[in-house]
Amino acid sequence: MKYLQKGLDDVLEAFRNKKKFLLILIVLQITIIVWPALLVPSYQLQAIQYSQDIVASVQTANYDTAQLQEGQPFIQDYLPLYKSAQGLKQLLLKASSWALFFFLVINGLIWTSTMQIFEKISWRSALRQFSRYLATTSILILIWIIFSTYYFYRQWSIESATPETLFNIIGIAALVLYYFFLTAAACINSPWKKLPKRIFTISVKNIHKVAVLLAINGAVLFLPLYLTYKEIEADSGFMLFTLLLFILAVVVTRLYWIAAIRHLE
Repeated sequence: MKYLQKGLDDVLEAFRNKKKFLLILIVLQITIIVWPALLVPSYQLQAIQYSQDIVASVQTANYDTAQLQEGQPFIQDYLPLYKSAQGLKQLLLKASSWALFFFLVINGLIWTSTMQIFEKISWRSALRQFSRYLATTSILILIWIIFSTYYFYRQWSIESATPETLFNIIGIAALVLYYFFLTAAACINSPWKKLPKRIFTISVKNIHKVAVLLAINGAVLFLPLYLTYKEIEADSGFMLFTLLLFILAVVVTRLYWIAAIRHLE
C-alpha cells in the first residue's frame, strides 16, 4: 500500500507549494460543473416543447383503417410534425456537441493541468499530453457508441428483450469504459509507444490496487453528495457550501488518483 501513502504525500505537498495552481484547477472544475448546469434547463424546455408538438401532431392523426384505405392522409399537415422533429434532432445534436466539448476539451484541460502539479514540463509536452487525452478518450467514446448501437439494434429485434435490460447492459458498458478512461487519463504523461502497455498494466494487472484507490476516492466524494441530497431543500447558502465542497472533493480526488497511480508501477 506504499503507493497510497506516497500519493497522499504528493497531494499534501501540492497543497503546500502549488496553491495558485490548485486555485486554477478549482476554477476550471467550477466551469465544467456550473456552465452545463446553466445550459441544461434551456435544452430541457426546448426538448419538452418539441416533444409536445410531435405528440400533438400524432394525436390528431387519422387512425381510421377504412379512411386510410380510401386514400385519406394519415396526417393532414405534415409540416408542423416535420419542423418539430427537425428541431428536436438539431437540439439533440447541439446538446451532444456541447457534451463532447466539455468532456473532451474542458475536462482534457483539467486533467492536463492537474498533471503539471506533479511535474514541471514545457508547453509542448503539455500539448502532447492533451493530445493523448483527446485520442484515448475519443477512442473509448467511439467504442461505447459502436457497442451501444450494435447491441441496441441486435436486442431490439429479439421479442424477449426489454428496455430495462437493454439500458442496463449499455450502462454497464459505459461504467467499464469509464474505468479505462480514468486510468488512461492518469497515464497521459507516458509516451505514445508506452501508453497502451501502461494503461493495460494499471487497468488490468493492478486492478486490485486500483479498486482500493477507487474506494477511497468514492468515499471522499460520497460525503458532499450525501449532504447535497439530504439538504436539497435547505437554504441557498448551505447548498452553495455543499456544491463548493463537492467541487473541492473532485479536485482532491483527481489529484490523489493521479499521484497514487504515478507510484503504481
